[in-house]
Amino acid sequence: MLNLNLDMVASPNGGRFVHDGDGSSFGDAGPAGSDVIERTFLDYFAQNGLATEPTAFEDGDSDYDPFMKAGIPREGLFTGDEDEKTAAQVGEFGGVGHDVFDPCYHKSCDTLAKINPQLLNEMAGALGYTTVAYALMSRPH
Repeated sequence: MLNLNLDMVASPNGGRFVHDGDGSSFGDAGPAGSDVIERTFLDYFAQNGLATEPTAFEDGDSDYDPFMKAGIPREGLFTGDEDEKTAAQVGEFGGVGHDVFDPCYHKSCDTLAKINPQLLNEMAGALGYTTVAYALMSRPH
């Protein structure tokens, strides 16, 4: 029915990024239905007063690629990797500006001790909300 991609959901200096399923921010919409999934994630964050920022899907760069190529709606959450957090993002998400979202990205120091538990909880809430919404939609009537 759909692919929910969770990649980096508790970066220590992270932000709340939602993939651009409808193509409104980066011009590359996902398969039909991706826009509805994006809206569901965004609704959760809005209802909980949590700022988000769009992020682009990268072709060939993640587990969602085969789903996209098969025409399956895809959407995802992301909290940042080796890119630097801007001053504007510090205003939205807190944390430290001009420091990377996750200094241990793909390094041996990437352990459970380095996660941001509050951010993990927020992203898990969005995942749960969206999963339940789609589970209820797919139930026989």
